[in-house]
Amino acid sequence: MKVLCAAAALCVAIAANAAPITRDSPMPVRILYDNSGSMYPGYRPPGTPDRRTREQLGVHFYYQTPAFTQWLDDFVHAQATVGGGTVGMWTFTSNGAFTPADIHEVHPAVPVRDFIAQKAVANFPPRPGNNTYLTETLNAFTPDFTGLVWLITDNIVEETVGEPDAGVQQFFQTLAQSTDIRSVHLYKHTFDENGQSSALAVYGILVSAQEVAPDTLADYDRKFSNLFPGHEHLKLKDLAIEPLTLHADLQLVLADRDKGMFKEGQSVQLDLEGEILSHLTQHTVTAGHYDLAIASPFVPETWAQRDLGARSLAPNLFDSAGRDITEPIPPNGSRRVHTQLASNQPVSFSPSGLTEWLRLAWSGAAVRYTGNVRMSLTDVKVRLQRQQMAGIFGIDHASSIFSFQDVTSLHGIQPSVVPVSFALRTGSSRTAILLLILAILAVIATIVAFMLSRKQTFRIALAGAPPTIIALRRLGTYSVNIEGKLLGRLSRGLTDGFDFAGTRGNPEFTVVPSGDGEAWDVKFISGPTRRLSIKADGGMNKRSKPSTASTRAAPPPPPPIPRNTASPGRPPRIGY
Repeated sequence: MKVLCAAAALCVAIAANAAPITRDSPMPVRILYDNSGSMYPGYRPPGTPDRRTREQLGVHFYYQTPAFTQWLDDFVHAQATVGGGTVGMWTFTSNGAFTPADIHEVHPAVPVRDFIAQKAVANFPPRPGNNTYLTETLNAFTPDFTGLVWLITDNIVEETVGEPDAGVQQFFQTLAQSTDIRSVHLYKHTFDENGQSSALAVYGILVSAQEVAPDTLADYDRKFSNLFPGHEHLKLKDLAIEPLTLHADLQLVLADRDKGMFKEGQSVQLDLEGEILSHLTQHTVTAGHYDLAIASPFVPETWAQRDLGARSLAPNLFDSAGRDITEPIPPNGSRRVHTQLASNQPVSFSPSGLTEWLRLAWSGAAVRYTGNVRMSLTDVKVRLQRQQMAGIFGIDHASSIFSFQDVTSLHGIQPSVVPVSFALRTGSSRTAILLLILAILAVIATIVAFMLSRKQTFRIALAGAPPTIIALRRLGTYSVNIEGKLLGRLSRGLTDGFDFAGTRGNPEFTVVPSGDGEAWDVKFISGPTRRLSIKADGGMNKRSKPSTASTRAAPPPPPPIPRNTASPGRPPRIGY
């Protein structure tokens, strides 16, 4: 009954966390700790020469040392890095045949920040077991579970005395062949005490019965690779997930590097500088071919789209570039990449209005474009480089079971897409146009100002009165008066010529032009007619079109017929 209750409780705890694995959702984390009697520094399997007991070595079980408690506390809080939402801890060990009751909860699942390492260690069973069942424990722990399982063990599987090696092979086969196990990462952590040193194998096992997208697996692989810096690390599964990635930066290649400006109407030359990063942990890339191309449109900043009419640069505007991998890339190593991607069409702006055009012409603009570069890999050849994890029992079987030595080429590699950006700063093309326009306007304004500033002298003479000499600028006017009476207005045009508009409607006199065009007759009602002459120095002529105001006055209309005059009747007949 006790065994059945423990198994039922374990299944409920696991089934409650069966949400699918995604990149951004919190993930349940479960820690399984091997609490067998071999878990101490300096342990040697039975039959090993010079084998000594723990008491003879003067060491503690790993979990009994303060160093382990601190390590466990750091380990748990590091789970936030891989997206851990909750963390729980269990121990496992057996005495005899395996049963699910051999799995003991020592800390319930809680948010990462609430996990207390001292509490978990205090709840460890006081007596370790004599048998270790890695495969059976993992199978019993993972049905209907979706999340991350950390298995901490010394890798010594003692199902029956004298056969630890076979048990390790069976465990590796389970990791390699189980379809629910999506990813396996192995870390080595060494403990030292009293001159004795042994290594723990820490397996990070991503479990999901549902399919997990390759980009999600790649995201977790990247998190695992940076989880424990300085520790030996092997990626056991799956080598086809993102073995190589691109890290790159773009810079605009300028025709005039000294000025640092881009001239509109030119094609864009992008200088790609970066590196190919290998995420393989035990293989060297010996050969291959990569192609670099623009993967998405380069989109300008929002303000530039609105104000400057900057448009996105489509991927097909740029040529692609390809290179061969000629230098080996070691495990977790990198190789520099340098190439140029050129646009096959010119780039320019279309300002939304005159104000923005003037702003662009006067001060230019720095516009940042953001897009993606894609690296595609083909014909990638690899070679098993080295064995790692020395000191972990049975690790030599990993290569054959996971077929590391059989992997000589990688097929179906997902392209690596990396976000990049570059700044395009406009140069002097619009500024030159603006300066030319301003120069032309300045010349015109100078000419107009010069013409307007020049004065012309006029001699105004009225018979019987002394002449008057005046000077007029272009578009200027002068009122011609005689004895306080306004005879008319003299005006000068923008070009050569002048005009005189005589006063109309004055009952005392009328002004009518004479025949020569430079004289007018002023006819006074109560006096004689007097001649008005206007002459410009230098021979300036009067405008050819006479002013309407200067036309000869029409004769007065005849007086009206009296309305009340009696009819004269018929004339008298003569002779009567």
